[in-house]
Amino acid sequence: MGVHDGEEGNYSSQDIDKSLEAIKTFSLEIVFSYFLINGFGNYQHNSWIPTVFSTLPPIYRVMILSKYYNANPSYFVIDKLSKAYLKSNMKEDAYAFLIKCYNNEQLQKFELERLKEDLKLLEPYLNKFSIARNLDDAEKKLFKVVAIYKRRRKGFFCDFGFDDTDWRIAQRNLSYSLILQYNRK
Repeated sequence: MGVHDGEEGNYSSQDIDKSLEAIKTFSLEIVFSYFLINGFGNYQHNSWIPTVFSTLPPIYRVMILSKYYNANPSYFVIDKLSKAYLKSNMKEDAYAFLIKCYNNEQLQKFELERLKEDLKLLEPYLNKFSIARNLDDAEKKLFKVVAIYKRRRKGFFCDFGFDDTDWRIAQRNLSYSLILQYNRK
């Protein structure tokens, strides 16, 4: 049995929900694995990853960075994760996370105070930033960022293992998954 036998429409909304959740989990694991292997924000190699990563909705950043923090509790990761909490409307979690890092001796007192001050300065301006609230927003932001990098650097796609054909396929697949989500609503 298969598509040729007319089974392509025999899926419940629960089947679709499970599939979308599996795709999300798999995608988050890919990003996490990439960070484990290549690091996050390796500025020695002019890394574009933090910029591309920032196109994701903050809640996805929280999920990925929370897991990555356990493997790499660096100041940079702590800073980015605390801001992702804040941008996800999880203000109390952002401050609690910083205090936890301080109590675990991953931050010194002056670093804790600096990061808390950063959050205080950032909070009143959150509504002025173009923060992706869903995957549709993220897709649009990603394509803008990629277009900028593509113009700046011919080797951009090669750095991630993509050539232009791979990128067009990835765009189409992402667009297809977004269409599936829209059709379910």
